[in-house]
Parts: sequence; C-alpha cells; structure tokens
Amino acid sequence: MKTFNKVDKVYIKSNNTTNKIFNRYLFCLIPYILLIISYNLIWGEFKNIINLFISTLIALAISVIIELIFNTIKKRKKNIKNILIDDKNLIISIILGLFNINSTIVITIISSIITSIIKNLQRKITISSTLYGILSIIILNYFLNNLDTPLINLSKLSYIDTFNNVVKPYGNILQYTIGTHYLSPILSLIVFIYLFSKKSIKYNIVISYILTVILTFLSFGLLNNMNIWYLFFHITSGNLLFLIIFLGTDYSNTPTTGEGQFLYGTILGIITSILRFIIPELSVVITLILGPLLLTKIINKISFKLRYNKKYYYTLLTISLVILIITNIIINITI
Repeated sequence: MKTFNKVDKVYIKSNNTTNKIFNRYLFCLIPYILLIISYNLIWGEFKNIINLFISTLIALAISVIIELIFNTIKKRKKNIKNILIDDKNLIISIILGLFNINSTIVITIISSIITSIIKNLQRKITISSTLYGILSIIILNYFLNNLDTPLINLSKLSYIDTFNNVVKPYGNILQYTIGTHYLSPILSLIVFIYLFSKKSIKYNIVISYILTVILTFLSFGLLNNMNIWYLFFHITSGNLLFLIIFLGTDYSNTPTTGEGQFLYGTILGIITSILRFIIPELSVVITLILGPLLLTKIINKISFKLRYNKKYYYTLLTISLVILIITNIIINITI
C-alpha cells in the first residue's frame, strides 16, 4: 500500500508564463542601456553610445538571419515577432551589445554568429546561449585588443596586493558600485529584487551562489590582510552579479527544485571562486557554461530525493559546507 507524505508548505498559484518572465528580463535590460548612455554623455564618450547601438543592431540582424536559416532547414514557420520576442533574440542581442561596447565590428559579428548557432543547435537553452558569445568577446579582446581590466590587473599582481594597487587604478568605490568598467552591480541587485518580487527568477541559485563567493573572498581577504575591500572588489568585478542573475538562472537548463537550486548555486560559487585564481576574467562565464552541462541532470535526480528525505538533505548540506571550507583552505594555502 502506498503511503503519502505530509507537506507543510502552501503553494500559491502563479499566472507567470515563460513569455511574461522573459519580457521582464527584457524590461530589466533598459536601465543598463540608460545608465551607459547617461554616463557616457556626462563624460563626452559619444563613441561608446554609438558602439552600443551598432553592436546591438549587428547582433540582432545576425540572429534573425541565422534563425531564418535554421527555420528554413527545419521547416519551421515563424514570423518576425516570433523570432524577435518569443525566441528571445532581442534579449540576446541587447546583452551582446552591452558586452561589445569596446569591441570591433569583427568581434561583434563573430560573437553574434557563435551565440546564434549555439542557440539553434541546443534548443534547450535560451538566453544563456549568450554565454558562448561573451566568452568569445573576452578571449578575442584579450588577444587582439590587449584587454585591460581590474581582474586582469589583479592576476598580474598575483592576486594579493594593496587597495591602492588593486582598486584605485580603475576608479573609486562609487565607480565600482555604479559600474564603469563592468555592468552596474548596484543596478543588478535592484533587478534581482524586482525579479524576485515578481517570482520570475530562481532566487535560490543567486543567493547560494553569492553567499558562497562572499564566504570565500571574505575569508581570503581577511587572512591576507586585505580586509573587506577585497570582497567588494570581487563582487563588483567581472560582471559577476549581472551574469548570475540574467544568464545563470535559465529556466530550461538549471535545476527544478528549491533544494537542487541551492546545491547548484553553492557548487557554481565554489567553481567561480577557484577559477578567479586561474582565469579571473573568464571565471563566471566558464562556470555558468559548465553548470548546465555537468550539474543540472545529476542535481535534478538528487534533489527529488532530498525533497522527501530531510535526513539525506541535511547530510548533503553538511557535505557542501565541508567542501566549501576545504576549498577556502586550499585557496589560502596555495595562493
């Protein structure tokens, strides 16, 4: 005879749909565009504003063309509205535009082609396909345009140095918070709160990921006499908050249950923390690409067991904390 488990939770019916959720994501990209336009207008950097619109339009044109090619090959009938909105190509193009502000047209074209092809070959992923384009942008800019960022500078300093050498060459605390070298961290937090209030984001992934990164770099900074500013530097550098919020919580390729999302975010946070000392500028992008490929399926299997076995859940939580502590010890010893 089957037994039924009592669930002490109240479930509220939601009228959210996939389109509504992604429309909110699209809406949340507008403040980033306005902030970039405002900042560059104030400082007279009109070239960056032009580059933003050109790179976005190029990415949009390429995504539409490639989408039409794949639709023709697979005999799918879709109009332009379906391609732009329903297939998330408008969101993808804006994100690529934001990351291509300081890139050449060639890099913009290459990153757009890579993103569009990946998106159409792997139909399970949507806007997270942009990660592959962002990866190509960073790599190509590094080798072709001598990319210079706070994180690359930190790697040249062997990851341990003073506030004056790590932070000051690229601005003050206010500039890091607003986002002059990277997309605004403070705006990303506001976006997260908005999406959370609208029940449009897998918040367990974001919270567990950020908490893991905070614990790692807070301990590393304190143990190496760099205080809390070192944590602040890592949280505001490398587009960490923007990437985890917009591209790390894709509904189609991340864990389903709350327990699984918490575990997933913790593991991603550990991977990012390690990669920050190996490939700092690529750490978050590589982490978010590896997550769905290596973790989602196995975590989904584990998490359904966790839901009905709290003892197993607490054991796994303890193991995660132990792994986090060991990771911190290893980082502090080896760096």
